[in-house]
Amino acid sequence: MRVFISQPMHGLTDEEIQNNKEKAIEEIKRLYHFFDKNGELEIISTTEQRKHEILPKEASRLWWLGRAIQMLEDVDVIYMCKGWNRSSGCRVEKYVAHEYDISIHYQGEKSARKDDEE
Repeated sequence: MRVFISQPMHGLTDEEIQNNKEKAIEEIKRLYHFFDKNGELEIISTTEQRKHEILPKEASRLWWLGRAIQMLEDVDVIYMCKGWNRSSGCRVEKYVAHEYDISIHYQGEKSARKDDEE
């Protein structure tokens, strides 16, 4: 089970982004504990990619959005963090997930869904 975290970042500090991501990871592990305990849960986030990729000198928000869309290629679920609807990048990620039949899980809900209703 591969889960992509879609989280607002613009206007937040690195610490706020990391704290929000950690809360999301805790909830994802709780929700998908079966996959986690069997070593079959992979949590994907653009913030992790920032640590491991060679980046363009001036990676813009649009560059990161393109990278996020690429990362959606092989995921089973996109996890939408609170505030996603106020983030243009998160809204685009959700749109792509909906159009390409990726399950969408909204933070605070008990299960993922295929539709795009909030």
